[in-house]
Amino acid sequence: MSFQNLRTALNSGLGEKTGFVFYFFLALVLSLPFVCMPLVNPDLFWHLSAGKFIFGNLAVPRADFLSWTAQGAEWIDFEWLTQVLYYFVHSEYGAGGLYALKLLLVLLSLSAAGALLSLFLKNPRHLLWCLPLAAASMLSSSDLRPENFSAGFFSLVFYLLEKKKTSPSAGAGTLFFFFFAFALWANLHGGFLYGLLLMCIYTAGAFLNENTPYIYGETRKLSFSKSAPLAAWLAAAFAGTFLNPYGCKVYAVIADHYRLAPLIQDYITEWRAFDITYEYIRPFAALMILSITFFLADFLKNRRTDFTRFFLILSFSFLCLSHMRNSMYGTVVFSAILLSSLPERAKSPGAALPAVALVLLLLGLHFYNSVFQYYGRFDYAKFEKNSPELSDFLKKNRDEIGGLKMYNMWAWGGWLGWELYPDYKVFVDGRYIFHPMLEETVKARAYLDFWKTLEKKYGIELVVMEPTQTRLAVKHGLKGGGSFMAQRPFYLFLLPKKEWAVVYFDARIFAAVKRDRVDKNWLKENEYVYLRPNDLENLEVPLLEGELSPAAVEREVSRYLRSHSWDSPAGLNFYISDWHSRMTEKLADKKK
Repeated sequence: MSFQNLRTALNSGLGEKTGFVFYFFLALVLSLPFVCMPLVNPDLFWHLSAGKFIFGNLAVPRADFLSWTAQGAEWIDFEWLTQVLYYFVHSEYGAGGLYALKLLLVLLSLSAAGALLSLFLKNPRHLLWCLPLAAASMLSSSDLRPENFSAGFFSLVFYLLEKKKTSPSAGAGTLFFFFFAFALWANLHGGFLYGLLLMCIYTAGAFLNENTPYIYGETRKLSFSKSAPLAAWLAAAFAGTFLNPYGCKVYAVIADHYRLAPLIQDYITEWRAFDITYEYIRPFAALMILSITFFLADFLKNRRTDFTRFFLILSFSFLCLSHMRNSMYGTVVFSAILLSSLPERAKSPGAALPAVALVLLLLGLHFYNSVFQYYGRFDYAKFEKNSPELSDFLKKNRDEIGGLKMYNMWAWGGWLGWELYPDYKVFVDGRYIFHPMLEETVKARAYLDFWKTLEKKYGIELVVMEPTQTRLAVKHGLKGGGSFMAQRPFYLFLLPKKEWAVVYFDARIFAAVKRDRVDKNWLKENEYVYLRPNDLENLEVPLLEGELSPAAVEREVSRYLRSHSWDSPAGLNFYISDWHSRMTEKLADKKK
């Protein structure tokens, strides 16, 4: 079929279905720049560890096994079914398979959102702007996360509620559907709670909408014809959520998340209150503002009271302003609000073209400023919280240091547990069971007093830490007289050389051990006495002044270059090699 024939078909009544399919898939294609980003979620690794445990034990985990700080503590793994899927795909197809799974899940959730939005559109051409806008607004969820399932289920439930709201039925088939849909959802991700909230809103809204005459005294009889079936749907869905290995305990986990939310939002970006300074949230901010504006304009013009819409705006405005992570659900809600509130002339086919042009132009600018960077040297996965060579070093030396009490940073715990369990146990990872430790874990790296307290409290013996960018000016005296000012990295004050020895480092991470916890001969072979992360420049003056042995430094340089791959994304080979060459030239010039 030629394009002209297709256009003619789309403009005819016979081509209505074909037209929707055409514009729907074209809208998905236009959304791809916000969908095809590589995998970056560091929590993916502890999900894989859990999936591996379930496969190996044919049972869900009920207690922590990955850490030494919470070993044996109760763990309600309410995302277990997602983790089984992740592990299966990864074991069969690797990172490429996980990336393909991410694309599939995100596109399915967008498709469910598109089906919902089509209920408010008279012409499918408007999908060409509203679906890419939704994709950009859900950018924070365009990774492989258990939330992908919640995005799809939420849109599906929203679609069914909206489509059936005028004539809902509480037949057995419908009740069974909601029961098993929410049972499945509750084993995939805790976002089912937002689905229940959505059903509560529709039930309450339907009750008030159908009883508006009673509220205004026009009748003395309450009506339940629409709200009662919706309440039955809600009851079936709620009952279905208990069909999981942990029963009602999944609600305790959700309650725990919100109980600790004030603490969590100080340290985890997605839990923070709405902040327009975060670039990825700006399309959603524009969507929310537009939706509320058009809703108010429609209300003032037509004086129509729709309690369901009113409750949706109130509830999800509060949720999204409280925590940016809720923008995924807010995107679906406010997209529906916007399209349902547009004036009729704005929904016409003629209005679609300028809307598409304007929205795609703005989204293109947003993509270039905020998203394009992720596509440089594209790979399926661009995990920054990993270092294969660190893993190799720790595995190689597990007999010497595997039993030490390890401290690691929050975002690194998932990968470390996946790579090193059972030889090493992590300090923390991204699971909710470590939320009470979040503050002390983060502050310990930034404040000397907090570090000393944490080190003493837990008896830390092995540290795996990103080198801090903070530096402190220190005056160093020289044996031959005089002194110089050195900008020393802050981690050296957290881990003084007298007590700690750096045994591994690269551009992303370093490992240090307590001197009195390891064999002296092993330490002699593995310690970097001179070469340490972010501290190379401070060797220059001591070397030129004869305070340090060039041969000793050269031995460490050679050892580093031998033990690190030149192709490693976390490698410092080129930097260290170049520094050593320049230093050698300076020493030679001084001898002249």
